[in-house]
Amino acid sequence: MSNILITTSTFGEISASPLDLLSQRSSNVILNPYKRKLTEGELSELIEKFNPIGIIAGTERYTKEILDQSTNLKCISRVGVGTDGIDSAHARERQIKISITSSCISLAVAELTIGLMFSAARRISMHAQAMSNHEWKKNMGFLFHGKTVGIIGFGNIGKIVASKSALLGANVIAYDPITNSDAFFPSVNFMPSLNDLLGKADIASFHCPYIKNTPPLINKSNIHLLKKGITLINTARGELLDQASMLIGLREGIIDTLALDVFTEEPYSGPYCDLKNVILTPHIGSYARETRVQMETEAVENLIKAIF
Repeated sequence: MSNILITTSTFGEISASPLDLLSQRSSNVILNPYKRKLTEGELSELIEKFNPIGIIAGTERYTKEILDQSTNLKCISRVGVGTDGIDSAHARERQIKISITSSCISLAVAELTIGLMFSAARRISMHAQAMSNHEWKKNMGFLFHGKTVGIIGFGNIGKIVASKSALLGANVIAYDPITNSDAFFPSVNFMPSLNDLLGKADIASFHCPYIKNTPPLINKSNIHLLKKGITLINTARGELLDQASMLIGLREGIIDTLALDVFTEEPYSGPYCDLKNVILTPHIGSYARETRVQMETEAVENLIKAIF
């Protein structure tokens, strides 16, 4: 019997239709029994036990050792866009196909990004936490309107954030190592370098991939080049920002607010959790009902194409 292992924590909970679609092809579907992100040991045990032909995967890591534990494995279908957690070179050697759901998440991530920008500007999470502690305490915020928003990475998500930011009254600048202009966005001013953008932006938002074995985009070498009082938003990859440098920036007042939805290690419980001017969300970029159902359905369709 062909086993299909689903490692994402909440697959099929919003709608049963992706599971129903998969069940038409395989009667033996194994759901994540832990209902959270799997550790390497837990993933190893599940793969060794079920030897799946296909995996509908979350953000857990697939090393060479993990991949070699399944002799049947033909496809890893990611519910999401990132494949940096998968040893792609070894997967190719093993002729294991890797697929992503790139067409679905852009709007959801962009809307979360805008939400984090407004939360940072008006101290929404800070005030909400104070009220939960029965504290009536006001912290002065700032207007989003008229601020300079810097977009790092001008792909699908970056373009949506740029468009929405402009409609809300921001001045938009962007940096992308490949794109230095866009005819559809004549009002966006493209910067010649990342450091140029960081020196001008009141709010900077990251929408680019992380390239393995490269330094974080913001680190000790350029932290002091940031415009004083900048707000940083990262909904892309945790590796893009060096944590030690972020803590320096927050402590010295270079960074006004840091908003993060992604981390180098997840679940995260590090020093950011103790800071009032840091907004943290548990990697919920694609966690909108409509988007999640679409992503899960696409992941199933990708798996079926690759295997059956």
